[in-house]
Amino acid sequence: MAIYAGAGAKDSLSAKRIQEIIGTMRPKLKSRKFGEAMEGAVIDIGIALAGGGGGGGGNIWGFIASLLFFGLFFTVLVTGCL
Repeated sequence: MAIYAGAGAKDSLSAKRIQEIIGTMRPKLKSRKFGEAMEGAVIDIGIALAGGGGGGGGNIWGFIASLLFFGLFFTVLVTGCL
């Protein structure tokens, strides 16, 4: 399993953070809770891109925009699989 960060996301989404996200996904995937695994990963990625999750005071509007974007992405992904 892999998550790739493009050039614009490398500062917010480090290799260490990506491994943490994958680590939280694995137990859920092993118990066949695919939706929960994806939802958690999408939220964690959104928080990281908004500048959160690293103990910093991130931009709240960036955080909200990330949640909306990834929420929409997740919704399209799930409805496309049905």
